[in-house]
Amino acid sequence: MRLYVWSLLHEFAFALHSFSIQMFSLERYITAKQTITQSVRNQVLSITLGVIISILSMCYAQIIHLVDFHVIAITIMNLVDMSALVILIISSQYSIQNYRKTAGIASLEKRFQISDVYIWTQAIIPVACIAFLIHFTFVIVVWLLSTLENSRYYQMTFSHYFENITSVFTICVPFLVVYKHKRIKKTKLLNRSRIGPQNQVRTLDGKTIQMRETIQDHFNFLKNTWK
Repeated sequence: MRLYVWSLLHEFAFALHSFSIQMFSLERYITAKQTITQSVRNQVLSITLGVIISILSMCYAQIIHLVDFHVIAITIMNLVDMSALVILIISSQYSIQNYRKTAGIASLEKRFQISDVYIWTQAIIPVACIAFLIHFTFVIVVWLLSTLENSRYYQMTFSHYFENITSVFTICVPFLVVYKHKRIKKTKLLNRSRIGPQNQVRTLDGKTIQMRETIQDHFNFLKNTWK
């Protein structure tokens, strides 16, 4: 029973990961097409989509334990990953083209959203690509094993190793996204190397210059000092 529950949670998490990338790719594509403002309506839509993909993930976790539907379920998830990857690539290409076209025309908020779409898609594309390759490899290998004698044993053995690979991949996803996302990576580096504010500076001859409260006071002080 404990093994079944653990396997159920594992399949649920992996399916939720794939469906989340799918929904995220659609959201990035819509954001690249038009300006989206944070409102109650958008929040309700996000919660609704979250409930839907959670239900779909639970259905997947139940169906995949049925032997006759195991390969079919993996194939469906492979199609989900492939569609998410295609949408992410289209969103990335469209956002970079739209960013160049809107130079000096669109508002700063719109251009920031377009650039944010490009940065996020570049960070998620490797994740979607790896997920697609993992599912695709599983389908091909299981199909090849089905041609052998005692194929059920080989398929079960390979499925066990496949679950371990997907578990490692799911754990590594956040680290891969942080590594590929430029703004998150930059913020992390800045927080790690942040130093205290500098209260005084020195001239080339070693003379101390005290910092002033305002820019104008500091400018007047420098002007009087360097006469």
